[in-house]
Amino acid sequence: MNQLIELVKIQSMQINHLQAEVASMRKANPMTSTKSMSEFSFKLEMQLSKLMEQYLKRYENEHTKKLSAFMAGRDQQNRELRDSLIQIMNQYILTHFGEVISKVMNMEIQRQLAPMLSAKIDHLQQQLQVDVNQKLSTFDLMLNENISQICKSKNIIDTIGKSILVGVQGSLQAAFIESMSSSLIPAYEKSSQNMFKQLHDAFSVGIKDLMEQFDNYLQHLQPMQDSTEEVLNKFSGFRQHLDSILLKHRNTVAEAMLETRKDVKGLEIILSRQIHETIRSEIKRCFDSQTSTLRSQTNTPAPMYDTKDTIKLLLHQGQFNKAFHQALLANDLNLVEYTLKNADHTAVFTPDCCLEQKVLLSLIQQISADMSNHNELKQNYLADALLAINPMDSITREHAPKVLQELFRNCQIFLVNSPKNQQCSNVRMLMKAVQTYMDQF
Repeated sequence: MNQLIELVKIQSMQINHLQAEVASMRKANPMTSTKSMSEFSFKLEMQLSKLMEQYLKRYENEHTKKLSAFMAGRDQQNRELRDSLIQIMNQYILTHFGEVISKVMNMEIQRQLAPMLSAKIDHLQQQLQVDVNQKLSTFDLMLNENISQICKSKNIIDTIGKSILVGVQGSLQAAFIESMSSSLIPAYEKSSQNMFKQLHDAFSVGIKDLMEQFDNYLQHLQPMQDSTEEVLNKFSGFRQHLDSILLKHRNTVAEAMLETRKDVKGLEIILSRQIHETIRSEIKRCFDSQTSTLRSQTNTPAPMYDTKDTIKLLLHQGQFNKAFHQALLANDLNLVEYTLKNADHTAVFTPDCCLEQKVLLSLIQQISADMSNHNELKQNYLADALLAINPMDSITREHAPKVLQELFRNCQIFLVNSPKNQQCSNVRMLMKAVQTYMDQF
């Protein structure tokens, strides 16, 4: 505090000194304005206030450090004093009151604590006995249940049986070997000797009887041999007669074949001439028509005939095979769908299929190639086309396995990509039908 008072006195002296300097400056420069002087005094006061704050903060920090050091020293002294007092009191109590307290404790234990402890111990003993009896009864029940379950368990029975078998196996084998060597094998040897003796006797008697019967048979066989020689002679004569008849028929058949071959050659010559003439006339007529059309053409290009109109005209005329064949040759799925929509489904497949086998296979292949846009119409055409396949046809047997495998694979892809489509059940039925057809090829 004295330092703070001295600091304030020094600052007041500096302020007085500054005020005197300001007054002297005013006297020296009376022209300076009061405004500049007031600003200077304001700045001076601000600097002085900052200096005061710095001095006060520094003093406060030093004071707090000294105070904290003083308080720490006082706490350490108090702690040491308390420990020393506690130690002194403990030694005093142990030295002066130890014997008295032990006597009082022994008397109180014998008078009050011993009866209470005995009563508590008796009560605990009774309770423990009751608990033990209850636990033993429940343990007996659980043990009986577990033993009954173990006895009924197949695995336990198997393991017990295996262990018993392993344990008894050696003794059983020894007993069995001993019984076999002592009783069974000698008895079997005796019975087998008797049986073989009986068999030998019966076999020798049977051989003797057989030899006698065979001698009698040889004696009776001689007249039969004479009769068989006569029959063989007759068969040889019949064979010669048959050979002569077959030779005659062979000659007549050869002559007839020569005559028919001559007739066929004559027909081939006639047919070849007629075919050459007709081909020559048709080629000449086509060339004439072509030259006439080329001469009659103008510079404007001929109009293109629409394929859809052609297919529609063929369908209207009932020429379903030609219409489908032309649509499939274009290799255009839109044109195939146009043909499917405009064709009469019942007229195509009932009562008999109007489409050839190669057209059916091509139709199945092109419809299955666009399973992403599968609909009910395509499903109906696929099912009926599959039923109309003829497994006995040579073209079908050659190309059908590849087409059916491709159809089956495209159906699988359709089921994976569109599992919630309405046609999924129909496609699964179609796959089963395809599998049955694939087994036929």
